[in-house]
Amino acid sequence: MNSCSIGLLTTYTCLFFLYILQIERYISVGLVGLLPAAAVMPCEAIDMAIAVALPLHNHMGMEVVIMDYVKPDIVMNAAKVANWVLGVATTAGLVYFNLNDVGISKGIAQLWAL
Repeated sequence: MNSCSIGLLTTYTCLFFLYILQIERYISVGLVGLLPAAAVMPCEAIDMAIAVALPLHNHMGMEVVIMDYVKPDIVMNAAKVANWVLGVATTAGLVYFNLNDVGISKGIAQLWAL
């Protein structure tokens, strides 16, 4: 894990980045178990876990893409703000869907039944 000599990144920034990537991997592994569990045994707890974990996984992945491929600072800042807004809106929408409608698991099952 001593690959922290990446261009202009300081050691602290690089270690923080590696820590975030490790958390994102744990979330990915958790989703591997959550998604089949939601299909087999739909319940509100699993739906809420998906409503938080899926947007968080998406947010962290897009943050890495933004850091790697968006270079001008102004564009990078705008992309990061857009990523945050999209992540919060997605989480709020999924939680709202879970609380006020049938939930993610049953909603997807209803789509498959069409």
